[in-house]
Amino acid sequence: MHTPLQITIRGIEHSDVLETHIRHKVNKLADFIDHITTCRVVVEVPNKHHLQGRQFNVRLDIGMPGMRDRG
Repeated sequence: MHTPLQITIRGIEHSDVLETHIRHKVNKLADFIDHITTCRVVVEVPNKHHLQGRQFNVRLDIGMPGMRDRG
């Protein structure tokens, strides 16, 4: 990757174990797709309360050559 991995964790306490796990998974992805230029990962807990344990939203924003932001 051209720029460092950016990890944002919202709504839960920061965990080195979680961050290490995310970095490991992104590195595995980069092994398959070697032209990733940027990667941002956001992990957050939704505001809604669920009866079945904790649920998380995870978003990956991946940049590659030739891709434009369509947001």
